[in-house]
Amino acid sequence: MRKDCQRQGIGRALLGRLANWFAAHDRRKICVGIDLESPYKSFYEKHGAAYINAHWLVWDDIGRVA
Repeated sequence: MRKDCQRQGIGRALLGRLANWFAAHDRRKICVGIDLESPYKSFYEKHGAAYINAHWLVWDDIGRVA
């Protein structure tokens, strides 16, 4: 991601749209895979995802993100 596009709410808005879509399709528990070197791990943590292991984070209820 370009640095000049960060911290403008774009990622949060996209995550919110995905969360709404999953919730509308009755999908609550959602996992996301990450690279160990990813600088975006904290984004997922900040939005409520919890680690399953070093490569996977999960939302037990993605609807809370929406």
